Amino acid sequence: MRLKKVFEVEEGEDPAVSPVIGVILMVAITVILAAVIAAFVLDLGQSQSANVNAGVNVNEHSEEITVQLTDRGNAESVIISAEIIDGPSGMDDDTEADVADEDLSSTGDRATVTIDTGDPADDGEDFEVRITAVAESGDDSTVVLSNEYPIQSEP
Repeated sequence: MRLKKVFEVEEGEDPAVSPVIGVILMVAITVILAAVIAAFVLDLGQSQSANVNAGVNVNEHSEEITVQLTDRGNAESVIISAEIIDGPSGMDDDTEADVADEDLSSTGDRATVTIDTGDPADDGEDFEVRITAVAESGDDSTVVLSNEYPIQSEP
């Protein structure tokens, strides 16, 4: 049997696959393989990190606000900050929101926010503070609380 005869297509018979279709399929397979290899080499799809999460609970009292870490989640720590956003007219520039124990790292830790006017005459005045809790883990951080609360300055 001659090998040439095996590969010849007789008149009236169709070849199994057109050579053009074969070339297109080979090019498509090559492109798909190249894309898959590039994805592994360049580490595509793995660059997004998960959000840092934690749970906090806020207890309001007339002269202080307590923020308690209730669930540490995947955070290394939760940083509590407070700023005065509204107060009595003529408020002194020295008036500030004090945060005791602002770095919460264990479940149950508490931070206490109070207002210090520096002037006994302003004691008992009404203020509005914005309390923010930021969960941090390495270089990642997520704001887990940012709310406004009423509070009075300490007598």
